[in-house]
Amino acid sequence: MKKTASSMPGAAAVRDRRFAKDFHHSLWERPDRRKWWVMRHRNEADVQDVADELAWSVAVSLDRILPTDIVSATIRHAVLEEYGSSLDYHDQREANAEVDWYELTLGLPVAKMLDWFVRHHPDSAQTAIGDILRATEKRWGIPAKVTGRSLCQSLSLDGKLGQEVLDEYLDRVLPSEQLSAHRLGTFDGFCSLALIVRRGELS
Repeated sequence: MKKTASSMPGAAAVRDRRFAKDFHHSLWERPDRRKWWVMRHRNEADVQDVADELAWSVAVSLDRILPTDIVSATIRHAVLEEYGSSLDYHDQREANAEVDWYELTLGLPVAKMLDWFVRHHPDSAQTAIGDILRATEKRWGIPAKVTGRSLCQSLSLDGKLGQEVLDEYLDRVLPSEQLSAHRLGTFDGFCSLALIVRRGELS
């Protein structure tokens, strides 16, 4: 099917309500930019400047394309659903046993979506992670430090953030009591270990 405004009304709405107006302002309404359309200014460097600015306009407007509150709620429910499935297996295997961090697992699609959210909307992701920590403790009595370590595993193994950046982010995201425990080694360096395993540096 040919992609047209009538066949893709959502895409047309994004174009008309946001980017068409922004691009017109950037390319025409600013006198310093209007000169770019003079023939002598049409060189590769100037075209790259235009491309960079338009691309940045899109990149910083992701929440207008896919609202962060909707994404946050979807990821939160997906994570809790998969944790619930993990706990069903745990309950069948060991009745009344405490849940360990490695028993809370996320499938690859959910882990990658959480990683995407952290990379593109870190503040909103922080709120979502906090909601997940509170929900697992309220629903299943799992301490936040256990859930935090499980999330750390998923983001380390299946995410695209460098380990240093991820560690710095988790320092900001974890509640103060977890942050102290994390720095004192309660997580036993698991995030760093997971990254080594992913890179094949540990046999």
